[in-house]
Amino acid sequence: MRPTQLSTTSRRIGLTMGLVLLGGAACNNAPDDAAASESAVTPSTAPQIDPTTIPRFATNFQRFFPFVATRNGAGQNEYTVQINTFRTQQLPSSLPQTTLFGYGGNVLTDPSGNPSADGTGQVAFRLTSPGPQFEQTKGVPALIHYRNQLTGSHPLAVDPTLDWANPNNFPKPSPPFLPFPPGYAQAQSPIAHTTHTHGIEVLPQFDGTPDTWFTAGGITGPEFVSNDYTQPSSNQSAAFWYHDHVFSATRLDVGMGLSGFSILRDPANALDRLGNSDILGMEDVYQWKLRSGVAPNNSTTRSQGSFSVSITNPGTTELRSDPFAVTATLPSSFLIDVFIPTGGAVGNAFMFVDCPSKGLTRFSIGNVSLAGRTAAGGR
Repeated sequence: MRPTQLSTTSRRIGLTMGLVLLGGAACNNAPDDAAASESAVTPSTAPQIDPTTIPRFATNFQRFFPFVATRNGAGQNEYTVQINTFRTQQLPSSLPQTTLFGYGGNVLTDPSGNPSADGTGQVAFRLTSPGPQFEQTKGVPALIHYRNQLTGSHPLAVDPTLDWANPNNFPKPSPPFLPFPPGYAQAQSPIAHTTHTHGIEVLPQFDGTPDTWFTAGGITGPEFVSNDYTQPSSNQSAAFWYHDHVFSATRLDVGMGLSGFSILRDPANALDRLGNSDILGMEDVYQWKLRSGVAPNNSTTRSQGSFSVSITNPGTTELRSDPFAVTATLPSSFLIDVFIPTGGAVGNAFMFVDCPSKGLTRFSIGNVSLAGRTAAGGR
């Protein structure tokens, strides 16, 4: 069991609060997630920033919005995916926003506008980089409508001295070549695109090979058949990824942000149930809801595990989890690292879980007194 933590310097406690009562129950989980804001813009030249001035590990990587599928009359999960330009706070907040290419479409959000992780919520449009995540089911075919809305000039210098998409069909330049950037204006617009889903089983015409490109204005490559892709969803369940694959500009477009994950799940495989990434998920900060006081957030201060929950100036704080999945009999006790904020703390931190399949609501798994404990250093 990986630990849950409650911010900055640790005191370890053992919880023996009868977790065996949960047994091999299966409960749903629904972590909250945050997302970057986005807005459509016209591409512009990015300012030059000294990379040594950019703080490292200053911003948490956000989870992905799940695309919303519409089941059509043919029994397919149908999606419409836009490819467009937008700006977002990709760098730490003290630095300018970044112009990106993104994938967008209808996604599921929780009531706060964050990504849904349990397959329920509100439908909203989001344009993001990495793009939203496909959540597909083995044996249920998909129909994906890719719509290139990249207009204007490419923000990066396209190199027409190589074999490339060449939607303007202008002659390949000969030496001496113009310097890059800025390169050749004829190569910067229109922007060609095609999407390839890496590893998933498809028919050849829907594989997003480099010469199946298309532009926003309707110019197409020599192997273009359709920008409406059908996918049989016939693989064994696995994680795949999708990305731009246009001839000789893939490196530019993926670098500008055109990639994302595609998850194929098998209903017959217990490990593929949505949200079941581990036994309890207690190390995932977004699975804990605060019922009073301040909200949990990420902390990189921990003695084990990969995530932690941190609280600052907690007083008496109640943390309560979303429903979670249990795939094995739990031990009678496990260890949790409790991290105390700088300057000490008063009160207690209480932890509760829900498991509807066992009829358990607000089931206490432990608490720790924070009174008088101080930290050696703060975050």
